[in-house]
Amino acid sequence: MPILMTTLTTVGGLLSLMFVGGPLFKGLATVVVIGLSIGTLFTLFVLPAIIAVFVERLGVKLAEEPAAE
Repeated sequence: MPILMTTLTTVGGLLSLMFVGGPLFKGLATVVVIGLSIGTLFTLFVLPAIIAVFVERLGVKLAEEPAAE
């Protein structure tokens, strides 16, 4: 949830620069908004799916289980 909240506030703040900023700020804000959006979608949806495939189908262990005492 913090990842999504941070992304939404940053994208929301850059929308004004993206639409009415100067020549430098329009391009810069557009690149940041698109990159941040794609990165967030990748982090929240694609990466967990890839990890699930590695763990469930390929049997990769992410961490060792602690030894019973």
